[in-house]
Amino acid sequence: MGPLGAYSPHYGSIEKCKYRMTCTAPDDKTLSDIFRHGIEIFKTLQDSIAKTSNHQSLLNSKQDEDHIIVSLPVFEKRDVPIIPHAYLEDLVENKKSKSVFFNDNDQVKSKSKLDMITKNYPVPSEYKEQFNAIAPSYSVNELPVYYENKFVAPHSTTKELENAVVELHVAITHNYMRRESEKFDSFNANIREIFILVPGSPKSLSPYK
Repeated sequence: MGPLGAYSPHYGSIEKCKYRMTCTAPDDKTLSDIFRHGIEIFKTLQDSIAKTSNHQSLLNSKQDEDHIIVSLPVFEKRDVPIIPHAYLEDLVENKKSKSVFFNDNDQVKSKSKLDMITKNYPVPSEYKEQFNAIAPSYSVNELPVYYENKFVAPHSTTKELENAVVELHVAITHNYMRRESEKFDSFNANIREIFILVPGSPKSLSPYK
């Protein structure tokens, strides 16, 4: 999971991309019991709210083991867009630009500078053009990962999170959905903070698989 999550242009435009993680039970028995207790809480929550028995997006079962799926949008739409000419100047060089007004019912003063997080975000070169096109209207949500009270930089999140034991803070959202003849309840665990408790280490693969 890099700076753009698991983004692929085959699955939509870049502003829709998300960080997405699948969380499984730790090997440690005590922590595993805590994880499974959390699963039961989520199941109870879903059953108490849902309008159907078809619950999607939050929990997934593989090989009789429940997994928790968590995510966070990489981009957030700006309340006020950055004026295009100021943004282009900002990319080329840190030039001062005057703010202008857009007439849309009320006059809204536009920002004239790209925020530093978005400006310096390590977007892969093959998606840089798409990123530059949306940056005036969207800001970056950095994945809030911490280890030993230090922020983990976006280019390091995949390596640091793989097989790690984490304390995960999420906000649960629910939507009742209808799609053609299908009705279902969609639950999403939106990432708020991730604290790495035990760094991950590569798991050895069986030579017979």
